[in-house]
Order: sequence, then C-alpha cells, then structure tokens
Amino acid sequence: GRNQEMQSTIKFIIDARTRIVTITGKLGIGKAETATAVCRYMLQRNHFSDGMVMLDMVNPTSDGTIFSQIAQVVGLNAEVKTSTKDNKKLLKSLEKMNILVIFTRIDEALAQSRHPEWKKGLVRNIVSLLQTCPHIKLLTTSCIPVCNLLALPSQILERTIELKPLDDKDTVSLLLKLSRPIQAMELTDNGTLTSTQLLHLLRHHPIIKDVCRGYPGIVCRVAKLLQYHLLDGAVKLLSLNRPCEKILPQNLSPSEMSFESFWKGLSSTGVTTASDFCLHLNQHFTSTTHASRGLSSHDLEEIIRRITTSSAGEIELCKIQSWWSMWYLPFHGTVKKILHLWDAVDPVTKIYGISHNKQIFHAYLRTTAPGTFALRLSANYAGDLSLAYVSEGGEVVHLLLEAQPEGFQLHLKDVVDVYENLEDFVHGFTTLRWVYPSFEKKQIFTRAASHEKKNSFHI
Repeated sequence: GRNQEMQSTIKFIIDARTRIVTITGKLGIGKAETATAVCRYMLQRNHFSDGMVMLDMVNPTSDGTIFSQIAQVVGLNAEVKTSTKDNKKLLKSLEKMNILVIFTRIDEALAQSRHPEWKKGLVRNIVSLLQTCPHIKLLTTSCIPVCNLLALPSQILERTIELKPLDDKDTVSLLLKLSRPIQAMELTDNGTLTSTQLLHLLRHHPIIKDVCRGYPGIVCRVAKLLQYHLLDGAVKLLSLNRPCEKILPQNLSPSEMSFESFWKGLSSTGVTTASDFCLHLNQHFTSTTHASRGLSSHDLEEIIRRITTSSAGEIELCKIQSWWSMWYLPFHGTVKKILHLWDAVDPVTKIYGISHNKQIFHAYLRTTAPGTFALRLSANYAGDLSLAYVSEGGEVVHLLLEAQPEGFQLHLKDVVDVYENLEDFVHGFTTLRWVYPSFEKKQIFTRAASHEKKNSFHI
C-alpha cells in the first residue's frame, strides 16, 4: 500500500541535489516502517557503497555522538569524541564516503531530550556533515519537515513525502496479513462466505472504518487484540466513543492510574516477572479501589494469559502498557462503581471474577431452577458485566451489560435501556428470581424503596 511513497522516497534520495529526505505524517501512519522498507530496497541494490547508518535519536548523549556512531558503523573504529578538534578529524575521514544516514523519530527525540543544548549541537553537526561530506545523505522521519523543525540553512535541499492513511482495501490486506484468519461468523449470520464476500464485508466493518482508519500503527494494535477477541469485541475495546477516562471514577487521582507510576513501582527495566507483576497488580487494585476482596489467583492467571503467550515467565513493558490502557482501566473503573457488590461474598458471591467464563457459568446453572442467575466481570469486554440465567425453558442464556458513565446499558430485543445501578437492573428483570445457587434475589440485592417499580421487564 506504500509502493508509490517508497518510489518517491527512493527517487529523491538518488537525486544528486537532495541532501535530506523526510517521510512525514501523523503518529501511527507508518513512517518508520516505510523508511525501513526503503533502506532494505537500497541496501539490496548497493546504492550506497559505504553502507547505511541508523542513529539512535531517542537517547542522545553528546555533540560527538553523530560523528562517532557513523564512523564506528562504517569501520573507522572511532571512539566517542566531544571536542571540536576530534570532530573535525572524524569529518575528514568521512569526507569521501558514500553513506545514507537514517534519523528516525527525530521530532520525538527533540521533545524527549533532557539536554537543552542538544538541539543546537544536532543542527551544528548536521550542517557540518552535509557541507563537508557531499556524498552523505540523510533519511529522516518526523511529523513535520526537518529543515523547519531544526531551522536548518535554506541552501540545504530537503524533499518531503507525506504519508496519508491507507485506503480501505489496503487496510484490510494489512490486517489479514498481520492477524489471525477472520471467520465468516464474525461478519454475518448466513454461514459461509466466499473470499470476495468476506473482503467486501470486512471493508465496511467498523473495525476498518471507525477503528483502523487507514493507520498501520492502529492496524498492528488491532491485529494483536484479535488474537483474543472477535471483531465486535475488538471494536468495543478500541472504540473512540468510549475513552477509558470516561469510565474512571471522578474522585480517583489520575496519577494513581498512570501506567508510568505503576511500572516505576514494579521494575526499573523493560521487563518483569509474572509473579512480581501479579503481586504488584493486586496491591495496586486493592489500594486504589479500596476493595477488601482482591483479584483471585485464577483471575490473575487469566490476565497473564491475555497479556503474553510467553512461557519464559517474563513480561515486557510494552505488552503490559497496551493491556493497561485497553483493559485494566475500564475494568478498574467498573469495580470501583460496584465496589459494595464486589466485596460482598456472604452468604453468596454477588459478582464473580473474570476467570468465571461462559462454560463455567453454564456448568453452574444447567441443573438449577428457572430464574437462577449469576453475574461476573467480563474478560473479553473490558469493564462490562456478563449475566447468565436459566430461562423458563431451562436454557442457560448469556447477556452483556455494557458499562457506561451513567450506569449500565442493556441491548435486548432491539431495545436499549440504561440502569443507574445493578440493583435496579436485577430487580427490574422479573425473569431473575434466584441468585446462584438458590438464594432469593431480594435477600441478596437490595435497593431503595423509591426504585421498586422502575424499568420492570420480563423475557
């Protein structure tokens, strides 16, 4: 889907007049991936006889880093130098070399740098490099052109290629390439589909139109999520209409829920062990929700299973960070909202944890009387609740209660109803009579007398 942009980038790099080529675009549009593909193409064809150098722009250290890294990669075995005299020696050594230097995420590096003089040093080094070494060119990625970003001299010719979102066809192709096979049942109730029909329905599915929107970075995120969720579940988790902050309780300090704060208290590196993570997570969960009932060992096992498939016992920061924003924040917000029910386990558990899936609830309820029900926090739909009950005909039925800022929303027979609290829902749903295993619901779920007749319905 980026062939035209790649060809333009290569054309500009080969042009003798061009010294800097910058791939621009919004975050997640695929700038780094496009730059990598261009470099691979040019490396295979030996366009730069002395090689290519990719510099670490996110963690700069000193003025001499740029010259030293280039010299080391091309075989000059230079140590890191900082003095003007040493830099001139390195530049002299690089003067006749034919090299492509790649600066990725240069705008992010500038924003993150803690060295006030680093930008000035970077500008000075780039200008010296391009003026002294006529056969060296720069390939960069940035949200805006580098000459504007660094205020480089106007005589340095920069060419830019702006990346636009992929069209729906290319977005679908990329998603299918990165994710598991998409099943027909996720798109239609009509059974089997031809490959053409599946592609057509997928192109018009909200996962493409509303979530991915042509951004390869989001497509990669969706592909990982689809390892554990169906299409509609992934849409729900990633919906822009349900940001996590809307679900968080208003009286909770944002710093308490920041991933950076959580990770800082857990590990000083980019990985942690599963056992340390579970211990730290449970401490965070009980201290920030003020719950007396923590996550069970089975709940924690389910969380680990969803974060990583690794059997090494270690979890990477990036995997936990994605899970934190997409799943933990909505889940945490719902527990805070129903804390009085979550903590209540005497004489019976009112809200079960995420390890109690459909199969377990089915086994619990299949031999019980009609009207028997149980509630659990959903593992697949972050922050939502799942209800299982026995119908008049003895069938175990499963319904989803979606967490909303104003309460809980139920979709039933083309009717959408919102309940301020779970007690209203349970008492309004007259089909529900017994809390599993056999407790009368009015003994377990109580509510104010003023709500006794509100929103009653029966199936």
